[in-house]
Amino acid sequence: MSLSLSSVAATDHGRQRLREPRAAEQFQLLLSVGLQHDYGASALRGLSLTPSQATRDLCKQHGLLLRSDAGGLSLIGAQSALPQLWQAQRDEGCDYLLSWRLDGSAPLFALASDEHAARHLLLPLTPHSALDQDCETWCAGLGRRELLRIATRRCPWKYLLLGDWAELCASGQIDDLMLSMSPALSSLSEGGAPLRFERDAAQETLPDGRLAWVFRSPEALPLAERSSRRVALSDAGSTPARVLMDALPHGAPGSLRREVRAGSTQWVTEIFLTR
Repeated sequence: MSLSLSSVAATDHGRQRLREPRAAEQFQLLLSVGLQHDYGASALRGLSLTPSQATRDLCKQHGLLLRSDAGGLSLIGAQSALPQLWQAQRDEGCDYLLSWRLDGSAPLFALASDEHAARHLLLPLTPHSALDQDCETWCAGLGRRELLRIATRRCPWKYLLLGDWAELCASGQIDDLMLSMSPALSSLSEGGAPLRFERDAAQETLPDGRLAWVFRSPEALPLAERSSRRVALSDAGSTPARVLMDALPHGAPGSLRREVRAGSTQWVTEIFLTR
């Protein structure tokens, strides 16, 4: 009987504690980082931001909440803990740095990203030092928003034309072939003139024995999920130039190849056009 009464009493006491008013803890955004890929949003799919062990330890020590996904990350902390966070840096004589590693599990991220694009993110907790500011001023600097832009890969675009193009030129049905991009990239062509692709002097023999005419961009071009630029194949001998194939496919990460040419190796994106 005594056990039964004790159990009821404990249950009532627990209910009484739940009914007691509690001060609501106030949380504040300390830092947020958005991610943007110049190739397009699809390159960020499968991307994760992995905090370093030191960053995880810091969050655990001060009760900070870290949230991240392919779109970015956010760091949240209780307002009541901010003075202790400020004081801890002063006691240790250094400002806290937060670091993350960009882990791309999807192949598209690695293929579409520039080889020199950042793979690590290192940020101070605030843009100003806690060592030379009072607590109130330091806390006021929390909550900033950063944007990390990831550059897209740039490489030569290589178009390979298969079919009876040589026979058409020999028969006089077309004078010559011209492949151009319009509008041209401002860094490559001035005055808004279309960017002309350069044709190899000799045809390329494919592994299956077929011959292909090869046109190359004179400079490395950016890969993009969507682009306003148009690549067209025209008859260079007609006036105005007669368009033979309009809106050609653009260079894509899935068609990247390592090509050995003139004694050097480089990435190219290969686009096959069959007539």
